Amino acid sequence: MSNGDLVRKAQKFSEEKNQVIGILHERLSPEVRTIVSSKVNDWNDVNDVVQEVFLHFAKELEQLKNPDKVSEWIKSVAYRQCQDFHRKRLRNFDLQGPGRTGELDDFQFANFRFPDPSNALERKETLAEVRQRVRDLPQNERLVIERFHLSDSIPSPTFKEIATELEIPTSTAKRRAFDGRNRLRDEWFKV
Repeated sequence: MSNGDLVRKAQKFSEEKNQVIGILHERLSPEVRTIVSSKVNDWNDVNDVVQEVFLHFAKELEQLKNPDKVSEWIKSVAYRQCQDFHRKRLRNFDLQGPGRTGELDDFQFANFRFPDPSNALERKETLAEVRQRVRDLPQNERLVIERFHLSDSIPSPTFKEIATELEIPTSTAKRRAFDGRNRLRDEWFKV
């Protein structure tokens, strides 16, 4: 039975849904895991994202309009879940250290990872270097990065709040943060 036939069966007979999801999970999880592990480096995080993909799959199975395209659909869900994972990680990043919402070694700029400090002194030096590099950014990017990632308020202000404060469009605030993060990544790799 094809994947599309299984989806149609689950859509038609709700009592068979769990069994069908199990079969589709077995068939599709290797491909989903490959996609996720190419985008997420930590094994535990890979497992979490794969689980999120299949939870979304189970919730939305009845709304799938073209059951024959279930494989392509779940791949797109996997990519979106990876983006959401990185977005949440980025949002929770905190350059101020422990005691707030994030940790330095959890932060990523796309595929970029800061070194994992093994002791407090190394961590302190790394944080000082990151703060200095943020200060060296052009002012328009620095202001957005500082407010979004270095804010003392919990939770950090949203891009919309930052844009209102700086009297710029929200899309401009997002673009400046994106450009600033890319500039930081590029500068970090130059060393």
